[in-house]
Amino acid sequence: MEKYASIVCVALVLLLGYTDADPEELNQKINEASSKCKTRLNPPDDVVNTVISTGILKDENSEIGTCFVQCVMEELGIVKDGVFSILENFEKIKVSMEKHKRPDGSGPDPEKVEKEITECAAAGIGDTACAKNYRIWACMMEKRAAWI
Repeated sequence: MEKYASIVCVALVLLLGYTDADPEELNQKINEASSKCKTRLNPPDDVVNTVISTGILKDENSEIGTCFVQCVMEELGIVKDGVFSILENFEKIKVSMEKHKRPDGSGPDPEKVEKEITECAAAGIGDTACAKNYRIWACMMEKRAAWI
């Protein structure tokens, strides 16, 4: 699980609303998504390992790198048909966040997460869908510590 820690942080917050999966199930989905994308795109191992371990690319202009990240986002349901789409079902995610709070009641603040994801969606600029979605991903990776 440590190997996928960066992806898991964002995915936990974003996907629990879609899948209602526990973290182990989610880790399996992330492994499957990464494997499919690695097979489909054949990115260099250093790109895959960097994204998996840190959540970001060393070269943010790398087409294969940004498209690998977009592919993982698509496999996880965060992107549909090349378009970032998590906000359309955010009400489900809010309910799931409440359901998955820690026993002491702590956990992500749904309003703050929604606001920050909206900000990240607006930051999605670039010449290609891969570049745009990578910018959104990178923004979410910057904000992830406050979500978990």
